[in-house]
This record gives sequence, C-alpha cells and structure tokens, in this order.
Amino acid sequence: MSTTESALAAPQRPPVSLVRTRVGKERTNLAAHGQRLVWLTAGMLVVACAMVIGLLGLILVQGAGTFWPRPVVLYGLEDGRVHMGEVTRKDDYRPRPEEVDSLPEGAAARARLLLEAQEGMSQRRLVRTGNFELSGEHFNWVSDFAVAETRFPEWALTVERLTWGRFYGYPVRFLLDGQPAADSASDSWDLYRRHHRESRSRWRERRRLEIDEVGRLNHRVERSRLGVRQKELDLGKARSAYGRDSEGYREARRAYEASVEQFEALEARVQEEYEAIRGRIAALNAENERYTLVLETADGQESSIVLSDIVRAYPANRLTLRQKLVIYLGRWWEFFAADPREANSEGGVFPAIFGTVVMTLLMSLAVVPFGVLAALYLRE
Repeated sequence: MSTTESALAAPQRPPVSLVRTRVGKERTNLAAHGQRLVWLTAGMLVVACAMVIGLLGLILVQGAGTFWPRPVVLYGLEDGRVHMGEVTRKDDYRPRPEEVDSLPEGAAARARLLLEAQEGMSQRRLVRTGNFELSGEHFNWVSDFAVAETRFPEWALTVERLTWGRFYGYPVRFLLDGQPAADSASDSWDLYRRHHRESRSRWRERRRLEIDEVGRLNHRVERSRLGVRQKELDLGKARSAYGRDSEGYREARRAYEASVEQFEALEARVQEEYEAIRGRIAALNAENERYTLVLETADGQESSIVLSDIVRAYPANRLTLRQKLVIYLGRWWEFFAADPREANSEGGVFPAIFGTVVMTLLMSLAVVPFGVLAALYLRE
C-alpha cells in the first residue's frame, strides 16, 4: 500500500482545538446556559416567596395564642383600687419616683426597698379590664410593687358582647321578665346556659329579617321606582320628538301613567309586608328582652346584660382543657366566618376575605387572556 493510500485509509481526527472546545463546553456550569436577568428574577422570586411564607408564619405564631382563653386575675392595689381581667402583656421597666410616692406611706416604703433590691427595675402587666361603659378604659397597667393582693376568683366570668367590648364580673342574679329567677352564681350560670343559645338564634333570625327580608323589599321598590323614572324620560323624549298632540306622545303618556299605578300598588303591598316583618322583629326583641344576666364588677358595681347581646361567656378559672379547646376553635371559626364588630377590633374578617377572593377572581379573568396573548406574541 502506498503512502497516499495509507493516509486516506487512516481515521480522520479532529483538530486539537476543536476537541478542547467541545470539552470546554461540556464543563460549563448551568448558569452559563441562561441569561443573567432570568436567574436574577428567579432568585428574587424565591426571596419574595420566602418573605411571604415567613410573614405568614410570624402572624400565625404570634396570633394563634390570642384566641386561647386566659384566666381572669384580680389585683388588689396598695391604694385601694381593684383591677380584674386578663393579662395580655408583661414588661420590665423603671418606675418614675412619683409612681412610688403616690402609694400610701407604708406601701411606698416597701416599694422603695423592693426597687432598690432589683436595681430600680420592676415588672408590670397590661391587664384587659374591659367594662368600658363603667370605667371608660379597656386596659390598665399593674406594677408589681403596687400590688397588695392577687387572686383568681372562681366565678369570674369573661363576657364577649356585641357592643362595648368585653365585660368581667361575677354572676349575681338572673332576671326572667324583670323578676329574679336565680340569686346565686351557680344558679345564674345554669340559667344562662339554658337560655343563651335560643336567645342568639332569635337574634340571628332578627338580623336575617332586617338585612335579607327588608333588603329584598327595598330592592323591589327601588327597581319599580327606576322603571317609573325610565317611563318619565321616555315621555319627555316623545314630547320633544313628536309634540304633545301626537300618537307617540299619548302612547308614552299611557305607559308612564300605568307604571305610576303599578308603583303605587307595589308600594302599598310592600308596606304591608314591611309592617308584618316589623311585627316579627318586635316579637323577637320582646322575647329576647325577657332574659337578663346581672353581673357585679370587682369594685361592686352591677350591670345588666341581655342574653342576646352576649356572643360568648365562660367562667375563665373553672374551664377544663376540653372546654378551653372548644372556645379556642370557636374563636377561630368566628374569626374566619363572622362579620367584624366593635370598629373592627373584634369579631371576624369574613367580608375582607370574601372581597379579596372576588377581586382576585375578577382580576384573573381580566389578566389571563392578556397574559396568554402577550406570551404568544413574545414567543412568536
């Protein structure tokens, strides 16, 4: 075989530079195959998702304990005042000299010795005392050096109401038709438990009548009134277009008068239905007003609360673990499914959730077609 034939028969090897180039490409990392802004965007998306998840976790951890029923504590202060309620927060702080000087002489001396031993620091508690209609305050600070007595009263009730916020007190009487049906804490509590659920059912029925039934009647009247207004506008157009002596004007006039007659007849029927609904509402209110729980505060004041105004009540210091779990889960359900009350400081967030879901769905319906079209345009 000649030299030329041997060269042709030998396998052709690629140049060394090409081999090196291929090996170099195989060893490049994954980031080299994408654009830098794509990776930057993906990284920022991951960071944003982590921040959202972290925020939701923080809210869940911090807020989950809010719904747990706390014990009711009674603090008797050195100056004679009494605060009873739930401890919501504890702080370490340095009291001002005038806080100590305002105590009675013996209590002030003991407070100075205590503060001196603690290097001038003390602990204070933020107590949710409620009873706003009587005290004008929802919360009060209680400092350790000012406390003369601490108790957990057995029959201290936590009462969640529709208005005025929470109430803390002892059940002393249960009134039926204005007359005492029980005059002890245990008997009053038993009657409350017997009648409260029915009272709340009547309250919900009254709300349904006020919102749904009365709203339905108002809608019918408003729709009929708008129909009359439309016929009136049609009459004005016919007068401008054809004149008062034309057949078109007379026909529009007859249609307008007929709509007025229908509106007056409908208004009369609706008024009758409205009076019937008002009668049912009055009967429900009268029945609910028969049942009243009388509570006494820690400082001896009495307050009467109609059962239908009580959302939830419980003897905080007598609850078992099972009863606490029932209240805890009930508060969660109320938070997600009920309407807000007390200027959005209590109750639920259902309207906000419903509005957010509806807005998201509407935005999705509007944005998805444009997003798909934009993606197709950019791709093609």
